[in-house]
Amino acid sequence: MRKLKRKYLDFIRWNIEVLGHSDPNLLGLRGIVKMETQRSFLVDVNGRIKKILKLWGQFKLSKGKEEITLFGEELLSRPFERARWYK
Repeated sequence: MRKLKRKYLDFIRWNIEVLGHSDPNLLGLRGIVKMETQRSFLVDVNGRIKKILKLWGQFKLSKGKEEITLFGEELLSRPFERARWYK
């Protein structure tokens, strides 16, 4: 697993797009990350909250000029646990 840069530790308020997922209903889904748990994202999609499991997914996350594409397996931790990796 690759180590994420410090600026990619927290994805709340980032735009998210599902590029691939084991659930075909989620493909192409776009929204804003409202909350991140160890195993899922809660995403605001047109005013409705959707729960997207990280495992088995590929995501494009963007905020301003920053953009990153990740597999869900790389994100299977809580944001505060990722911050500890840098201490």
